[in-house]
Amino acid sequence: MDAKTAAFSLVLVQLCVAVTMTGAFYATRDERCTKYWATSGVLTGIGILFVLLNGGASNYLLLTLGNSAFVAGMVTQWWGIQAFYGSPRSRFGWSILAAFVIAYALVLFNGASIIYRNALFSATAGWIYLLCLMAIWRQRYGSVSFGRTLTLGALALLVAAMAARLTGVAFGLQEFVVSPAKTSGLGVIVVYFAPLIGLLLFSSGLLMLYFEKLVHIKHHLATHDELTELLNRRALVAGGERELELAGRTGQPLAVAYLDIDHFKKINDSLGHENGDSVLVEMARVLKEACRGTDLVGRYGGEEFCMVLPGIDHEGAEAFGKRLLEAIRNHRFPSQTRVTASIGFAIHTGAQPFQTWTQMMGQADKALYEAKDGGRDQLRIAPDLGSMGSNRLKRVK
Repeated sequence: MDAKTAAFSLVLVQLCVAVTMTGAFYATRDERCTKYWATSGVLTGIGILFVLLNGGASNYLLLTLGNSAFVAGMVTQWWGIQAFYGSPRSRFGWSILAAFVIAYALVLFNGASIIYRNALFSATAGWIYLLCLMAIWRQRYGSVSFGRTLTLGALALLVAAMAARLTGVAFGLQEFVVSPAKTSGLGVIVVYFAPLIGLLLFSSGLLMLYFEKLVHIKHHLATHDELTELLNRRALVAGGERELELAGRTGQPLAVAYLDIDHFKKINDSLGHENGDSVLVEMARVLKEACRGTDLVGRYGGEEFCMVLPGIDHEGAEAFGKRLLEAIRNHRFPSQTRVTASIGFAIHTGAQPFQTWTQMMGQADKALYEAKDGGRDQLRIAPDLGSMGSNRLKRVK
C-alpha cells in the first residue's frame, strides 16, 4: 500500500466511523454516550471536509479548523466513554481543545514547517487516546468482556502509533510526516496503516461495549425483580434446579428457605402501598445481608421470598433461620413498623433426597404454613412432614 492509497483509506475509514456513530445515536437518542459518539462522528466528518477543501494547500484557516475538528472529535469520544460508565464529563477536555487550537494557530502563523504541526497533532491525539484508555481500564467490574478487550487493544495501538509518529518527527524523519508526498516505507505503517486499523477497532469496540451493556440490562430485567432487585421467580427456580441437581451428584446437603412476611396485608392497608413496597425493599436488603455470596436470594411472589442455601444441613438451617428472624426483628423498617416473618425449610440430604425442585418447594411450603399456624415469627424445618412429624417440625422464636 503506497502513501496516497493509505491516506485515502484512512480518510474513508474516518468517514465510515462518523456515519456509524451518527447512526448509533439515531437508534438510541436517550443515551448520553451515543450522543457524544455521534457528535464525535460529525466533528470528524467536518474535519475531513476541511482537509478536502484545503487540497494540500497552505490555507491557515482551513488547516486550523480541520485539525481542531479532529481533536474535538477525539475529546467528545472521551466524554462519551465517561458517560457510558456514568462518570461526569471532564472539563479538562475543553482545556485540551483550547490549548491545541491556540498552539496550532501559533505554529501556523509563525511559519513553522509541517513537521512541527505533525508533532503537535500527534502529541495531542496520543494524550487523548491515553485518557480514553485510562477511562476504560479503571472500570474493572464484572468479568472481562470482548468489547472492553477490543477497545483497550485498539487504544493501545493508537497510543503506540502516535508515540512512534512523534518520535520519528522528533528525529526529523521525513517518512513519518503526514504527507502522502513525503511518507514512505515504515512511515506508511505508522502514519496511516496503524491509525486506520486502530480507528476501525476502536469504533467497533465502543459499539460492542454498548451492545454488551444492552444485553446485560436485558438479562438483568429478565432475571431480577424490578422492585427489590432480587432474583425473580423464574431465575430462582432455574438456579434452584441447578443446585438440586448438583447436590444430587455430589452428595452435599442443600437447604431451601421459604419466607413470608407476617400480616403484610395489614401493613399495606395501614401504611399504604408505597410504604408496603418500602418494607419489601428493606426485607430484601436484610435477606441479602444474611446470605452468603454463593446463596441464591429471590422474591417468589408478593411478600414471599425464597433462599437457596448450598451446603446447609438441618443444624445449619436452624442456626441460619434463628439469625435471620432476629435480624428481621431488629431491623428498622419504614415508619417504625414492626415487621416479623415466618420461615419454612426443606433440606435435601443423602438420607432424604428430593427428586425435583417442585417437590422440595412443596415441602418448604408446608413447613412455612406450619410456622404460620403455630403463631408466626418462627421457623419450621421439614425434610419429610409425613414421616418425621414433630421430630423435625421445630418451632423457633
